[in-house]
Amino acid sequence: MKVVFACLRIIAECQYDGHALQFWAMENPVGLLRRFMGKPAITFEHWQFDPEATHCKPTDIWGRFNEPKWAVTTKPDLHRNRNHRVGNWQSPPVPKGFEHLNLDRAAIRAITPQGFAQAFFKANC
Repeated sequence: MKVVFACLRIIAECQYDGHALQFWAMENPVGLLRRFMGKPAITFEHWQFDPEATHCKPTDIWGRFNEPKWAVTTKPDLHRNRNHRVGNWQSPPVPKGFEHLNLDRAAIRAITPQGFAQAFFKANC
């Protein structure tokens, strides 16, 4: 929570000092942060921006921003009726370009999907 409070303090100080932020966003996998931040502006899954995504991680985003446009509106068969305790949930594949970093499972799952990052950038910059 120290990191969350520090981020919120930075956002508040920027707004208070008259430097109106064009946009700001705070992202976190669906979970306990909702208790502190309230309902997120959006929640997305990797497949919505990359139909080839190989693992699921519903992610909340709070803030002031333009919502990115989904690349995919129908859930691919790969993700239908998926039990998160089986398959590659426990061993997600390393995204291209990250292989040399020798990342553990948590670090791999923390990587923002490239498709989402590109769509968010396009909607807000």
